[in-house]
Formats: sequence, structure tokens, C-alpha cells
Amino acid sequence: RHDDEKIRTIIIAQTASSFEREREIVIESGCDDFLRKPYKELEIFELMQKHLGICFIYEDMETEYTVYPVKGRKNEITQESFSGLSEKVLKQLKTAATVAIMEEVKELIETIRLTHPKLANCFTEMANDFEYGKIAQIIEEYTD
Repeated sequence: RHDDEKIRTIIIAQTASSFEREREIVIESGCDDFLRKPYKELEIFELMQKHLGICFIYEDMETEYTVYPVKGRKNEITQESFSGLSEKVLKQLKTAATVAIMEEVKELIETIRLTHPKLANCFTEMANDFEYGKIAQIIEEYTD
């Protein structure tokens, strides 16, 4: 922390611990807030709004579904991308991605590649960029 009265740095601790006592220790040590892993992007924006007073304005989506363009590829993920795909495999992939079990994620993507190569390519690119949370988020959005 910088002690200058004009500049106050906000400190938010990030941890994988699920214990409430851990939160108390972090706050007592001088942090302003606490963020548990895995977390969603929205949680970060909410903390920024809370501690920095930033107001975010969101644009309404006109489409019925979200399209996730994958950088470097022309492939896009839509509801149709999941058509006919095993719910069991998707559930396993979502779980593995949520807890970032990299080898299992890669194996499940290869299983998906047998029937849905374009979707597998998109997931592979995300996995290579360590965007496991994004994989889980996309599966949740399109399968729930």
C-alpha cells in the first residue's frame, strides 16, 4: 500500500481457499476485499464497481444467443455447434474446465473432435490460452 493520502491503492486478494477464516485473515492483513477461485468475469467488474465507483453500461443483445468469436479462427460457437453432442461428455468437460484439470480437458476435447471438429478446434484454442473458465461458461450457457 502507498500511504499518501491522495493515492490509495485498492488491494483485492485472490485465492483458491474456500474457508471463511481465510477471508478474515486477508481482510485483517489490510486487503480491501477477497475473491475466490474459480471466479467469473462479472465478479471482477462488481468488485471494481464497489471499490472504485466505476459504473458499467451494458449493451442489450438483440440476438437470442451469444456468439463467441474465437480469435485467430473464423469458427464461431452457436447453439447449433452443440447439436447431437453427448451431454455426459459436455458435463465432464465443464467440470474438468471449472477446476482446470488440463489433461482431462484435452482428452475430452479430442473425444468431441470425433463428431464436432469445429467445436473441438475452438475449445482447443481456448485451452491452449488457458481459458478454461470460458470453456465452462460457454458449455453452461448452451446446455442449461
